[in-house]
Amino acid sequence: MSKIEGIDEILGKLRDWLQGTEELRHLIDEYLSKKVETSEQAEKHAWDTTKLKWTERQGKKGPYLLTEKSELPDYKALLQDLENHNGKMTVKNEFFWIFPDGQAIGRKPSKK
Repeated sequence: MSKIEGIDEILGKLRDWLQGTEELRHLIDEYLSKKVETSEQAEKHAWDTTKLKWTERQGKKGPYLLTEKSELPDYKALLQDLENHNGKMTVKNEFFWIFPDGQAIGRKPSKK
């Protein structure tokens, strides 16, 4: 085998390997795109905090907003979401929680 044949074989294998990495890159791109779509869908909620009546309160740890129990669909959806997250969650830089008596929901900016 001459040097040129050896180089041709190496270049052929390198070309095959690069084509394989292109396919792998495509699969990774596809996976990440689906993950971003799923993440964006998760950010969409069945509730809208602007449709609830919030009152300012002062607690031991500082100010917060409180909405009292209501029959509004947005309140019920937020309550259900909180119950699915063990009574507390952070969404879009806001921390939400259910009060211990279950009669109200609080919210405040999340700690960064």
